[in-house]
Amino acid sequence: MDVSQINHVVSETAKHYSRSMSVNDLNHISGSLATQSDEQILASGAFKRFFALPIPADPKVRHFSLFVDQDLETSDRLIKQMYKLTTLRELLLLSIEKISLPNNHPLMVKYSLAVAINHSPHFQVLKSQVPQALVIAPSHVFVDKNIPKRWRNPDALLKWWREDPMLNSHHWNWHTAYPSFGVSLDGVTPAKLKDRQGELFVFMHRQMVARYDCERTALGLQPIDQFGSNSYRESLGDAFDPLISMFVPRPADSKMRDNVSGTPPFDSISIVDLEIWRERLFEAIQNRSFKKSVTQQDGTVTTTEIPMTIADLGSSLEATMGSPNKSYYGNLNKQAHNLMSRVFDPQGEEQTSIGIMGDIIGAFRDPMFWRWHKHLDEFFHRFELTLQPYNIVDYAPANIRIANAVVRPVYTTAPFIDRETGLVDIQLKQAATPLPENNLYTYMKTQIIAIKTDGSVVNAPRSHDGESILNCYETNRLYYVPFNYEISVLNDDAKYKKVVVRVYIVASDDYGDRRKWISLDQFFTALPEGQKEYTITRSSSESTILQQAATEEWPGNWECLENVPAPSTETYCKCGLPRNLLLPRGTKEGMPFKIAVIVTDAKFDTIVYW
Repeated sequence: MDVSQINHVVSETAKHYSRSMSVNDLNHISGSLATQSDEQILASGAFKRFFALPIPADPKVRHFSLFVDQDLETSDRLIKQMYKLTTLRELLLLSIEKISLPNNHPLMVKYSLAVAINHSPHFQVLKSQVPQALVIAPSHVFVDKNIPKRWRNPDALLKWWREDPMLNSHHWNWHTAYPSFGVSLDGVTPAKLKDRQGELFVFMHRQMVARYDCERTALGLQPIDQFGSNSYRESLGDAFDPLISMFVPRPADSKMRDNVSGTPPFDSISIVDLEIWRERLFEAIQNRSFKKSVTQQDGTVTTTEIPMTIADLGSSLEATMGSPNKSYYGNLNKQAHNLMSRVFDPQGEEQTSIGIMGDIIGAFRDPMFWRWHKHLDEFFHRFELTLQPYNIVDYAPANIRIANAVVRPVYTTAPFIDRETGLVDIQLKQAATPLPENNLYTYMKTQIIAIKTDGSVVNAPRSHDGESILNCYETNRLYYVPFNYEISVLNDDAKYKKVVVRVYIVASDDYGDRRKWISLDQFFTALPEGQKEYTITRSSSESTILQQAATEEWPGNWECLENVPAPSTETYCKCGLPRNLLLPRGTKEGMPFKIAVIVTDAKFDTIVYW
């Protein structure tokens, strides 16, 4: 396989969108709203078309980045404007007005709109009209095959993982669900972070790093070599070329350098700043306390010591509004991303160019992302070592034992040639008899998709007139054969009990490393009254780790799911792991893994809000 051709543009339509053409299309949408009710606007799919419309940024406008505080502040101001609105027509008109302004980056407006829809109580009905990032910004997701390979990328064997279109979308989705500036539902009351947001930042990135390490183990590669364990002044290593025209490649042996001039909109930042923040965070971890800044009624600022929590530590590293003292503990994660993205231009003189580490959608593609976040996980690991370990007995339900736990595939597989696409596909057939237990299967599949003007993603037709198709893309993605968990539980007193089940997997070679365990599922269930022996059966497709099936919007029902219920506006979320990536790929010959199943009393996972 030519790894340079993974997840790339196949063809472009004859209609190349210029900024003026896109603005004309927006004006047409705007004009049609005058006589439409909110119900008609909702039914028309206008918001999804808005998100999908290719709108090039003005050549003079700098790239929008969620790692740049000034960009976050610009977006936050627009989001607060949106929160104050109450009708869909007002929201769409404001969005069209802002995105038409040449000094606004289109991605800033689309991000702001996605956040407002995600959180505003007035716009929950629009959640299904916010497409994946691969639709919103395909030029950040798919390789331009017309760019010649300038050098061999590092970790080329894992391009399929880092460049999975839905994985890139996942990072965007997570940051629209958990904005670092918090949420103010009416745009007036003070914003606040989502519950345990800093802890979820820790969990999400740790799981991503653990998974990347597992894929490396399967290929016989060494674990991720964390960047920054010795010095932030060391080489960033091999060259990296994202093969995407808007992002500047990184030469080999590049180093982060001071941006002392503070060229707007970038803060004046030096490597010394990063080192000071690192040492202050390590000191806080050692003391298990933060120096929290408190503003008194008279405006004076004082400092007080507060106990450290993992949520506060996550907020400090991400430098969200939840940081106990951002002026003291700094902005380590974002500023490191900024300096890594500007190694070709440390003084910020080239305002419209950026490396891919500065992009929230594309950063996953760069091996440096994984090396950097392996380093950030070291902060959390050090904090955990200061804590007393949990005693599982204290959290176990009374008179409960796990007798056995197995996994069992529910389908047999057969390759075939898809007549519509001409590509090899895998057909799943319901097994007539139980299949052998404790064997799981994965496979790679090439698929050509098309993004349509209405924002939908479909299997690309062999021929099309180009009117409704924006672009076609060839993808090569990992899939797994769905399976069931069968967890046999002994309930000695046969009383009704509500429990939480957690399932983890790890490569057998990494069994002894706690940070290598990958979460597969965690869910509430009940043990019925009157049964001393009970088997908990659950499908892998029900995993709460995954994005909900009804929200993923990827063509082809590869899981053979039937009658998937639409989520309610309260439960609609796209921030889970892409459904195809639940299991590590493993090896062609078969790779040994271990699974751990933990059952705890549900009362310890019940959150009471006062």
